[in-house]
Amino acid sequence: MDRQVDRVETDVSPRPSRETGEPLDFAITGEGFFAVRTGEGTRYTRAGQFTVSPQGLLVTAQGDPVLGRGGRTLRVGADGRVDPHQLQVVRLDGTREEGDVMVSGTAVGTAAGIVKAGALDASGADAARSMVDMIASLRAFEAGQRVIQTIDGTLGKAATQVGSLGA
Repeated sequence: MDRQVDRVETDVSPRPSRETGEPLDFAITGEGFFAVRTGEGTRYTRAGQFTVSPQGLLVTAQGDPVLGRGGRTLRVGADGRVDPHQLQVVRLDGTREEGDVMVSGTAVGTAAGIVKAGALDASGADAARSMVDMIASLRAFEAGQRVIQTIDGTLGKAATQVGSLGA
């Protein structure tokens, strides 16, 4: 059975959040994306595991500034926190994947999602389905490996027999 990836789809639908207790982790309950200023312009993400830059700004793991309301960068307070109501959450049309966690698209206003501090979006992956697919792939690999070993053994036997006929 020949299996290969024919396309990759990114599911950007809202997922339940999981508590982390980290003050700079943010989840969006409902729809929407965080706005981030990158070298390629404004991009959007639901990955809310942010940090503080040396300049005291809220940034992504890649060091890109997270944007607040009005498109301004956000300062992390002396207590190491950012008011979740200050984060800009936008609604997008025409999302396109831009790397692992960023998307681009057309911002069409403020989204209805609510930002929750100390939490992150949970994965939308179906762990059971992924495990079944992985086991099926392993079994297919093992079957292919047995076929190659059988062919190798047959060719080795044929070479030995041809060599003994010549003597």
